[in-house]
Amino acid sequence: MMGEPREVITANAVKSIYGVDVVVKNEEDTGFYLVPLGIS
Repeated sequence: MMGEPREVITANAVKSIYGVDVVVKNEEDTGFYLVPLGIS
């Protein structure tokens, strides 16, 4: 995968690599971050 982090760090990519369900957030005041939901 190549590109900007916001383009390549997706919920599906994180799950396929790490096995963790996440929500990907990108908010103007806090920036780009992940919220872990659980391991599947």
